[in-house]
Amino acid sequence: MRDVVQAIRQQRLHELDSWLERIVIWGAAAGVGLVIVLFARLSDYLGQHFHLLQADYSWAPLLLTPLGGMLIV
Repeated sequence: MRDVVQAIRQQRLHELDSWLERIVIWGAAAGVGLVIVLFARLSDYLGQHFHLLQADYSWAPLLLTPLGGMLIV
């Protein structure tokens, strides 16, 4: 049992500051994960609409693809 207590003290598990640091890191990781999921959903949504636009106007990719590249850069 003393080994467990000693390990807890060495890892600073009893200090509030160390838990706040962990919470910040986990919160940031959750935020990044949420941004990734939203970006993936947005890209799927825009890809579907791009294909619908292409079906109606066959020339649209010739105009939209370079414009999209210019907006990104």
